[in-house]
Amino acid sequence: MSLELSIGEMQPADVILPLLSLHPNGTFHEFLGTGFFVGAEPRFVTALHNVEGVGEHFGIVHVNDLQHIYPASVRHSDPENDIAILEVFDYRPTKRLALSTGEDVFLNLPVICYEYGTTVTRGRETQLSAATRVGNITRVIGKLDILGRSLTKALEVSFPALRGASGAPILTDESFMVVGMIVGNMSYHLMPAQIETVTDAAGKTVEEVKYMLPLAIAVHAESLRKALEAA
Repeated sequence: MSLELSIGEMQPADVILPLLSLHPNGTFHEFLGTGFFVGAEPRFVTALHNVEGVGEHFGIVHVNDLQHIYPASVRHSDPENDIAILEVFDYRPTKRLALSTGEDVFLNLPVICYEYGTTVTRGRETQLSAATRVGNITRVIGKLDILGRSLTKALEVSFPALRGASGAPILTDESFMVVGMIVGNMSYHLMPAQIETVTDAAGKTVEEVKYMLPLAIAVHAESLRKALEAA
């Protein structure tokens, strides 16, 4: 029987985990982003830019056991599509996420994202914090040049990617299939998240400040599947 089950049948934190950089002795150094286990083997998938420039020492940690860090290494990378496939040592989830074929990805598809973009670092202390985003796919893009890369295929989604969300899976909100992976934000915005106005004594607006939310960009499931097949 397949162990690729829906996220409703598992704890998200068991398969979607924080990625860390480590000191040479294997101890925690810095929080890098998010990643997830997918496929039959399984493999740990994250955004390549999470592990670029941090040396060879990194790993993952389960939020219920912060003292145990599982070392990892890059098994395969796709630089253009910002994908890294990692092999994690000593941690094998009993369940993992299933990957969409890409045929069920379409405009306005309702999606969710589970990620660690609300993690807070104060001085030497880092508090890992998970968050769930809910929205929909606002565009399916054939090719996208962004952040110095040329994504073969991309998804634009209606919620922002906070720092630390890179590498998080985009999931359908019914079957919980992985349809993409967060890699960054668009340079434009969907709509104001908040508008503050200042008026004079006559009630005329003299100043208006808009706080904008960006649109997140995700690598398409088709690119993820090709990277996993090549790993």
